[in-house]
Amino acid sequence: MKKQYNKRNKKSTGKKDQAVKEMVTVELPLPIAEILAGVQADIEELAGRAGMLIMMSAMASEVDKLAGRRYAHMPNRENTRWGAQKGSIVYAGRKVEIERPRVRSTSGCEVPLATYQAFNQGARYKKPSITSSS
Repeated sequence: MKKQYNKRNKKSTGKKDQAVKEMVTVELPLPIAEILAGVQADIEELAGRAGMLIMMSAMASEVDKLAGRRYAHMPNRENTRWGAQKGSIVYAGRKVEIERPRVRSTSGCEVPLATYQAFNQGARYKKPSITSSS
């Protein structure tokens, strides 16, 4: 026995098509300078976070290159991950504290990270020296 459900014939009345054709354009004058001034702090914060993420991923990439992928078994490895410690880098002209990764050689010596050293020096942080010619 066939069940009888409410099956309606779904014919388009064409009203939807007419509504799409009758689009209205609205112009709204906005004070762009005031809007940009209001979001400037948010844009700077976003750029700051993005910059820190780039620096941290650059250090993580160097650690992967030196010590291999995390949890990977490498019988002939020369270096190993050795946790992290507090450190600081220079970013946007000021010192920022971070957790920097550490790498040690299999003989037990600390392996310096070139990216950390580059970020730690911060050429923009140094003030130009004034020399006098007398």
